[in-house]
Amino acid sequence: MVTIEHIDDEDNLYRRIPQYQYNEKADKIFYCAFKDYELSVDWEKCTTPQKTLEGHPNFHLASIKAKFPRTKGQVVEHSPSKRNKAHSLVKGKKTNSIQRFLRDNSKLIFKQQIT
Repeated sequence: MVTIEHIDDEDNLYRRIPQYQYNEKADKIFYCAFKDYELSVDWEKCTTPQKTLEGHPNFHLASIKAKFPRTKGQVVEHSPSKRNKAHSLVKGKKTNSIQRFLRDNSKLIFKQQIT
């Protein structure tokens, strides 16, 4: 059985960023990386950055505090599966301005070397 827990505002959420959603020249994530109504993330309490990237070559990794999406009316909830107990969702409609806000308040914490 998988237990659903509360994610605190200061907890980090990890978002995998595919290389096509990252502008290498500008060293910036495209805001569309944060567009999904149910944005899939991993909760730091249940994983590590390395584990989040496992099996996803050529992806970068961004981190954002749970409080930022909540300030824009997004619901942050733990949504674990049997395969991934860290899986969580940032739920809500994401206008372009909300997508930009999420991007601007995230930090790129790991950048893959693209070959």
